[in-house]
Amino acid sequence: GDVNSMLIRHLTRLVIAGVVMAVFSVIDYRWLSRYSFPLLVGALLLLCSVWIFGVTTGGATRRLDLVFFGFQPSDLVRITLILRVATLLVKKRSYIKDFGRSFVPILVLSFISAGLIAIEDLSTSMVLVLCIATMGFIGRLSLIPMFSLAAIGMMIAFLVISNSPGRAARVEAFVGKKLFDSTTEEQVFSATEEGYQKRQAHIAIVSGGLLGVGPGKSVGREYVPEPY
Repeated sequence: GDVNSMLIRHLTRLVIAGVVMAVFSVIDYRWLSRYSFPLLVGALLLLCSVWIFGVTTGGATRRLDLVFFGFQPSDLVRITLILRVATLLVKKRSYIKDFGRSFVPILVLSFISAGLIAIEDLSTSMVLVLCIATMGFIGRLSLIPMFSLAAIGMMIAFLVISNSPGRAARVEAFVGKKLFDSTTEEQVFSATEEGYQKRQAHIAIVSGGLLGVGPGKSVGREYVPEPY
């Protein structure tokens, strides 16, 4: 395709992002915290709308395409959930160790949000859960229920991955070892299947070293589906 048009599109997005950052930097965070719950609800509704109006790209349905641009509602859920949890941690700091009044409300919101994201994107959901857990640790939530929840979450993630051959093969290709019964060795280790991306990454690292081969001189771009 046209490399210049892709560069211009990327620069346009950077400008838009810079403007959004500048606008939010002058907004009092206390005002944002007051509207953290409706913002989260709105983001979750947009996330659910992907099931009806979502656009499929790369084999995954995660995006909404509007008139001038497209975006992933899961990105909005990540931001608004973090904002809401931060607000709750501050509001409940006087009784932060109370399981029913502090831990449960944060758990319910996080479970619903991360669960809806996991339907579309498990890895994003896992990163979000780790972020919320870190916030809870810093916010002095009780450690025992947090560790218990982490153990349950790991078991659920294992079950989800083990019962999804596509996800299981991706994990196995990454670690270079057969772990699940739902996949075949040919699928995992074949240079044309799940192992293809890992093999190309190895080639790129070996040929480029620490400094790379230089802009515009990549060889791997000829073999990777979306090199940009």
